[in-house]
Amino acid sequence: MYKVTVNKLKNTINYINDDVYKYKIPNKKGFNINGCDIKNLTVYNKKMARPFILKIVNHKFDKLIFKITDDMSSDSDDDETYKKILEEIEIFRLLIRDKYRPFLRKNELEKMAKKLKFLKSEAMRRLLSMHEVNVISKNVGRGSR
Repeated sequence: MYKVTVNKLKNTINYINDDVYKYKIPNKKGFNINGCDIKNLTVYNKKMARPFILKIVNHKFDKLIFKITDDMSSDSDDDETYKKILEEIEIFRLLIRDKYRPFLRKNELEKMAKKLKFLKSEAMRRLLSMHEVNVISKNVGRGSR
């Protein structure tokens, strides 16, 4: 059972349930429910917050995948690009673990982890190959005396 309260001065709707859990749904545009514009939405139930969280996580994940694939396909041949990719993957994993894990199902987590693991291994492979090329190019021209 839940109770909906509308505060037209603050434009907020709160869903209150027995399961005391509070999650603010971030939205820049706001929501329109029954002709009432809502800027801030606070959900007090995990089951009710899940669709909002899933939409947010999928958007962040798609944005990260697009950025990583764009960086990998670019022509830059420096170590910093791949180090940045690895750092972004770890930041996303920590964000999921700390903030969004209770809202996601096991199969959704596994699907994201599988894609991130593949991209991470590809970035590591390219970083190591670049490192080997750099080491070899530094050693070329040095003779043993």
